[in-house]
Amino acid sequence: RAAEYFAGMEDFERLGIDVRLATDDGSRGRHGLVTDVLKQVLTEHHGRPRIVCCGPEPMMQSVCAALESAVATGAPGACLALVGEAGIGKSALARHAAEAAAQAGRAVIEGYSTLGLAEPLGVIRDAVRAAGRAGLSPGAGRDRLATGFPALVLPELGAGEIETGNLGATFEAAARYLRALAGRRGLLVVLEDLHWADATSLSLVPFLARALRREPVALLLTYRPDDETGSPSLAGLRSELRRGELG
Repeated sequence: RAAEYFAGMEDFERLGIDVRLATDDGSRGRHGLVTDVLKQVLTEHHGRPRIVCCGPEPMMQSVCAALESAVATGAPGACLALVGEAGIGKSALARHAAEAAAQAGRAVIEGYSTLGLAEPLGVIRDAVRAAGRAGLSPGAGRDRLATGFPALVLPELGAGEIETGNLGATFEAAARYLRALAGRRGLLVVLEDLHWADATSLSLVPFLARALRREPVALLLTYRPDDETGSPSLAGLRSELRRGELG
């Protein structure tokens, strides 16, 4: 709230860390909110920033809104991860982001992982079903991989067992399907509770982040810390996202 609340900032500055502050009374740093500083940083950052934050829910919602505005309709895609223990508010923030995206004119689809139901591509299947319920489809374009993806993964549309040893074409079809759903208005894909997801879904996520990084498709992921779940596949997902600066 004021300058006297800060301690040790000089230590960060001596290490060459760019420290930006905000105070309610303007006694140090910017006069205003820390979320105003975040919005400024996002306009200056040309890569894929990694945001770590904590605080009261209204502030967290403001951070989420700032991130959503940074990937507004028609902007290149982004991959954002909300990571935290159970009950910390990840799903509430994801809902807030989905509402903000819909209000901005984006299409939104959501997929959920279910404890004890780790079927191959389960969370993606759930998202595809959600798209169907919302009346979203890739259209009748020339991209047969995009239009055929639902039938490739949904048993109710005739899909057989997913061959986990030969997933290249399936992953490519998934990327093209999401790109087709986005069209010109953009798409937000929310994938929740990935700590319960199957290994194939967790391999697909970084593929999508790379394949769609220049498309108007944003991925929003929620999961618990890998040290809490002990999932090697989840640890692999986090490593891939960090290594490729994807989320």
